[in-house]
Amino acid sequence: MQNKKQTKTKEQATAAGGYRGRITAYRALHRVLHGGAFSNIVLGNALDDASLAPGDRRTATFLVLGVLRNLALLDAVFRSKTSKGKITAAPALLLAARMAIFEILFQNKIPKYATISEYMKIAAAECSKSETKFLNACLRRVSHKDMHSLLEDAETDLRRMALEFSCPEWFAQSAVKFYGMDDTLKMLRANNLGMPSYFRTNPLRVSEDELSDMYARQRVDTAFSKRLPNCVYFKVGQGYHPAREVRAGLLTPQDFSTQIVAHAVAPQPGDSVLDLCCGRGAKATHLAELMGNRGRVLACDIHAHKTEIAAGEAERLGVSILETRVCDATDPGDMGSFDRVLVDAPCTGTGTFRRRPELKQRVRPAQVMELAFLQRRMLEAAARLVAPGGRLVYATCSVLPEENDDVAAEFLERHEDFAPARNEPALEHLPQFKTPFGSVFLPQHTQACGAAVCILDRKS
Repeated sequence: MQNKKQTKTKEQATAAGGYRGRITAYRALHRVLHGGAFSNIVLGNALDDASLAPGDRRTATFLVLGVLRNLALLDAVFRSKTSKGKITAAPALLLAARMAIFEILFQNKIPKYATISEYMKIAAAECSKSETKFLNACLRRVSHKDMHSLLEDAETDLRRMALEFSCPEWFAQSAVKFYGMDDTLKMLRANNLGMPSYFRTNPLRVSEDELSDMYARQRVDTAFSKRLPNCVYFKVGQGYHPAREVRAGLLTPQDFSTQIVAHAVAPQPGDSVLDLCCGRGAKATHLAELMGNRGRVLACDIHAHKTEIAAGEAERLGVSILETRVCDATDPGDMGSFDRVLVDAPCTGTGTFRRRPELKQRVRPAQVMELAFLQRRMLEAAARLVAPGGRLVYATCSVLPEENDDVAAEFLERHEDFAPARNEPALEHLPQFKTPFGSVFLPQHTQACGAAVCILDRKS
């Protein structure tokens, strides 16, 4: 009896100790769901608060990502507990309900009554008395069986799959049509899992052996990828960020999937390379590193502030061959010709659901078509800048064929002087989904986010 009391007291203390983490998560989720912010940025800023204890950091991360990854399922459970089967709750009440239901369904270490008690505190501060009373009544009726009942009642396998992984049904349908049921299920499941923190080492300043020795002395558990050169990661849940090494230009935060792109371009020392949509310069500086800082890299973007960031990144990394220019990728003007041209096109970002799960609820079918039209224009403009015998790489962080293979297929119909590369040795050993015009690296392949690459070589 005494042991049971001690266990109960310990569980209550654990729950109470997580209040700071919960309120941090609540505010971060409010900005994402009701303010349109991106979770990776908002959560990163929230976790920078030095006063947050490690346990609160873990709680906040667990809740923010967990709620966003399972949002449609949580809403379905909440809806089933309301009298009319509809959700008309104010944003504050709805958010508290989503968080509490997520904990009840997915957190096994804290008893249900303790979870409800904690969310009653948040509701008391953020909601009216009648809303708090309503939330309490709903939460007391929630159980693990609700989730299973809702999935069993789904009318079709497709609807069940979309609900289980809280993804749009139209997205699941498009994925199944292209990848098949098995690969789609693996992808959706991977999207709802945590992932390591990936970084790119800078060979201009440090070797993998030197970094490995340094982290061994610091007793930091790191691993170097055996599949991609200069790729290091810190394991899931470790929560380590090498800020000092990043500032010193030894490392660059970059997902495994996006590191693949520069290896697809495969630039050689002395090449002239154009990154037509450079953004903040992560891929452009990676290209320069692969070239041993010999040759020329021109990084362009339509937004001046992004080219300024790219220039700053080059300085941080000790890259001297990178130039920047502000231009419209659909009409870049006369730049001459390049050995390698990269079009890392704007896209829906469906491959990044794992890192930014809020996109699952934001992406709309109409956006796919709008962006595919823009991508075609960019690819057309880029083709004129590829030297004979050169290479054009078209990449997106989308896994939808409408933004990848369909765009490449239409381009090749108009350009007989280009052909898909039969293979790229740097990528051949990577797990991937081969398509007629390129490769898609799904989240289950990368243990990170997804990306698509089409390598188009121009005939001499």
